[in-house]
Amino acid sequence: MFKSRKYFVFATLTIIGLIFSACGNADTEMAIQTAVAETVAAQNASQPLSTEAPVSTLIPTQTPYQLPTSLPTSISPTAPSGSSNFGCASASLQDETIVDGTIFKPGEQFTKTWYITNTSNCVWDTNYKIVFWDGNVLGGGYVYNLPQITGPGQTVPISLVLTAPTTDGSFRSEWKLQTPDGINFGVGYLNAAFYT
Repeated sequence: MFKSRKYFVFATLTIIGLIFSACGNADTEMAIQTAVAETVAAQNASQPLSTEAPVSTLIPTQTPYQLPTSLPTSISPTAPSGSSNFGCASASLQDETIVDGTIFKPGEQFTKTWYITNTSNCVWDTNYKIVFWDGNVLGGGYVYNLPQITGPGQTVPISLVLTAPTTDGSFRSEWKLQTPDGINFGVGYLNAAFYT
């Protein structure tokens, strides 16, 4: 029994010694961490602070909007000169014959008429043209002269004799107007082609 008591005392003292030695390590670890923190702080304090110049950032701005000015009440028409301008290229579609989707016999000839109003400040003479724009020409020509002189606000009937294709299907023929100096324009604010 004495022997077992001896082992018990030895084991107890060993455990107590280990516990005390473990507690002593905490102070050493804390001292090391404190020393590291102080070293880092000293190094940072010895280095000059770098201040970067602020970067200039462009802020997007909106382009100023200019309100349209009203036109004078009396407009004197101007005849197109040798150098036309885009101001003369303005039109609107008022009416048309032969509604879209009309079915024709293969090879049948028909006359399509568009009633186009001159919405510009210029007089359109017969040097203005009706030009094929896109789609199927439908047996007609590619370029026609405007049939009559048309002043601002006046409407001109534009009639084309066309021929239905000999094959079945849906076909579309698109046309635009052209100034004497070659500026192509359509109808409306979208400048759209008029078509059949």
